[in-house]
Amino acid sequence: LTQEQRQQAPLLYQALQAAKRAYRDGERQADKIIAIAKDMLGEFALDYLEIRTQANLTHVSETIAEPSILLASMRLGNTRLLDNIDLNHDQTKN
Repeated sequence: LTQEQRQQAPLLYQALQAAKRAYRDGERQADKIIAIAKDMLGEFALDYLEIRTQANLTHVSETIAEPSILLASMRLGNTRLLDNIDLNHDQTKN
């Protein structure tokens, strides 16, 4: 990654965190949670951004009704960045 791309790379995780905050605050519509992350990522080339159940990785397209994860992949130049976040796990609790 170039220096500029290294500065942009953390935005992927920040977008996932923003989506998780919406989930934690009560949002359960998958399309709304995904839109929050997409809005933050704007012009970046997304390969995918989707919600899957933890149990069997089934795609969630409507209401999130069971433990799920948000998966993302985007490109910065020639580099593909992958990340995910557990929507149900609160990292502030031990």
